[in-house]
Amino acid sequence: MQAETLAVVGGEAITVPEFTVRYKRFLENTGTKDNLVARSNILQIMIFERAIVHDAQQQLLMEHSTYRNEVEKVRIQSILGSYFDILADTMAITDEELRSAFVRMNTVVHARHLYAQTRSEAENLRMRLSKGESFNSLALEVFNDSKLKYSGGDLGFFRGGEMEPAFEDAVFSLPVGSISEPVKTEDGYSIIKVEQRVVRPLITENEYAEKKSKVELLVKISKRSQMAARYAQDTKQRMSPAFDGVVVQKLFSAWKANKSAERLQSSELLNAIAGRTLVSWKGNRWRVSDFSQRLFKVTDRHYRRIHSVDDLKELISGLLVQEELVRQASAVRCDTSFSYKNRVANDTTVELIRIWTDQLYKRRLSLDAATETINDPKLKQKFDAELSKEYETNPSHYVQAEERNVAEIVVDSFSIAMGIVKKLNEGASFASLARSYSVSPTSPIGGELGYGPRSTFGFFAEMIFSSAKGEIIGPVSAAGKYILLQVLDIRPSRQKSFNEARSEIRQQVLNKWKSDAQREEMERVLSLLPYTIDKEILASINL
Repeated sequence: MQAETLAVVGGEAITVPEFTVRYKRFLENTGTKDNLVARSNILQIMIFERAIVHDAQQQLLMEHSTYRNEVEKVRIQSILGSYFDILADTMAITDEELRSAFVRMNTVVHARHLYAQTRSEAENLRMRLSKGESFNSLALEVFNDSKLKYSGGDLGFFRGGEMEPAFEDAVFSLPVGSISEPVKTEDGYSIIKVEQRVVRPLITENEYAEKKSKVELLVKISKRSQMAARYAQDTKQRMSPAFDGVVVQKLFSAWKANKSAERLQSSELLNAIAGRTLVSWKGNRWRVSDFSQRLFKVTDRHYRRIHSVDDLKELISGLLVQEELVRQASAVRCDTSFSYKNRVANDTTVELIRIWTDQLYKRRLSLDAATETINDPKLKQKFDAELSKEYETNPSHYVQAEERNVAEIVVDSFSIAMGIVKKLNEGASFASLARSYSVSPTSPIGGELGYGPRSTFGFFAEMIFSSAKGEIIGPVSAAGKYILLQVLDIRPSRQKSFNEARSEIRQQVLNKWKSDAQREEMERVLSLLPYTIDKEILASINL
């Protein structure tokens, strides 16, 4: 039975089942309720995508090596996604897990961290902390970002779901006040300290029931990700890859001498060792040349993350494991499943559209996709002139938000907190009482937290920003402690100077240029590729 046609773009049909899969995914991901406007918008996006793909084919973009490499990466990720779907089918999710995740979603955490490129560097930082050095002094060494550098790596308050999973799991499992072991993150390693953890009070059963389906989806995704990571690690242990130490060291030297995988492939240093055995496992081996053929899988971001020989070994092992898992997935015919074919179709379309868009920006704006710099001198001069115009036309868009400097006193009991309130009412100094009674790490400096905008203070923001300078807030019960706050100073909001706002202005103008280029190009493409929509079918689709 032939699927019902919803729209036709240049002679190619968009069927009701295709639209339904896409639209349901949109509703699930956004929490939007089904309505005709949303249906029309998603269908219009699908029409634009078909038109772009048609234009990309006309431009022969599918013949580019970049596209072919991306398609291979999509194929690998799609077959592994289908494989892990099968492995995850038997996973059970308990009500306890759902409730724990719901509490995490309603918890704000105040934490700080120190960054290291390698595990050994992270372990050294933790050892120095154990010997009495402070986050404040070590942050000066490890951060370039001024906010982290001069705040002891303070991340402020954040909620569950706002940090990458490994970092977040550590933050929510650490006791308040304790320091973590090195935590592997996407960009290196972190040593983490949790300063406070505050659960929103009065979470009701009705709220849990309303959000349960969303929580269940998030837990399922999290458990699937953890299962995949464990399975990959077990596979690596079974393969037991053995590296030639001399060769991998030479490869690392070549790696550091080049700035990208593309440059490394053509480097003399790599070619000099191309025939040498790099790694062996269970009767198999890769020469350096075998690894070189797979360098297209290494993104620029991944390339920059390699800071040591151990990092390079981990990358190579990851590629070995990936190929073994693809072999296993193919053996159980995951590449014939509907989910696989759907993933490949969707993701290759996304990649083709990305390449088409990069080519458009390069052609129309002389824009380098990697650096987002405009190379044409005349266009750059015009762009720079628009920066000044944007700042003069929309000054209210570039304002430094109001900031407040706050001090805290954290104690273990309500009676101690009320005793401190009495002393404050009698004229005692908040800073002196913080030094004498507070159990917070800020105690030695009088409880001072420093200046921050509303977003810095999370759960306490509304109380802090509705209070006058000098006003005492609390005691507030949080995470088994009682907290008193005082607003020490207020920095009113102010207009940012052009130089302060330059990066924001640049992004705003660049986004406008990109949007205008896309709109004009889509008008051109659609004028050459007519389309029709059956509005009656669109309105009558039964989800």
